[in-house]
Amino acid sequence: GDDPNLQLLRDDELKAIVETAHSLGMKVASHAHGKPGIDAAIRAGVDSIEHGTYSDAATYKLMKERGTYMVPTLFAASEIYEMAVKSPDKLPPTVAEKAIRVTPTMQHNAVNAWKAGVKIALGTDQLGWRPHGQNAKELEYMVQAGIPAMEAILAGTRNAADLLGHSADIGS
Repeated sequence: GDDPNLQLLRDDELKAIVETAHSLGMKVASHAHGKPGIDAAIRAGVDSIEHGTYSDAATYKLMKERGTYMVPTLFAASEIYEMAVKSPDKLPPTVAEKAIRVTPTMQHNAVNAWKAGVKIALGTDQLGWRPHGQNAKELEYMVQAGIPAMEAILAGTRNAADLLGHSADIGS
């Protein structure tokens, strides 16, 4: 029932999270739909934005300046969207409505971010009801959105390894 346009953490809270995690050698992913929260998380120094639904050209510019990755999570979005359309009774009404509203925007945004030169990494927002190991479906959804197949493969290999800080050992 939350509004995906709202920023749920204050700027000082975001900065404290990022500083603490980075001081411990950890990465920070921000699960964000709304532009105010996305932009605030990027300014605070997060390593990646999961979803990034309402990003725009100014957000992409900020991401490029800061080296922030976009993790589109199109698999999860498409899965929930399909359920919302075909079996809306299986979801709370607010979840179904949100899925129908945000999924097309997420798809367009993924390709727009890629076209703007934002680094894209593969991630699925696992959700918990499907077995692990199906994350390759994310590649299919990236390509359907308009990201070239080789770029989608690189998002799941080279770029994901770089985002995790392991590009010397994996991802090539």
